[in-house]
Amino acid sequence: MYTIKDIDDYQNRLTEEQAEELIKHCNEFDIYPEICAWYDNMDDFYTDWIYDNKIFKTKKEADERYK
Repeated sequence: MYTIKDIDDYQNRLTEEQAEELIKHCNEFDIYPEICAWYDNMDDFYTDWIYDNKIFKTKKEADERYK
């Protein structure tokens, strides 16, 4: 079971509430709480996932991944 101490928030960007939500999600899906990307907003997310890398073709597909 992961705890908030397992999060390496090297940029100190997470609030306590966000960290708790992250740990809840990670424990539910048995995913190590490693933060591999930061997005300033949804446009930044779309740029990375649709426009630049073309991982998804539409915002709807990217939104489903985001959720």
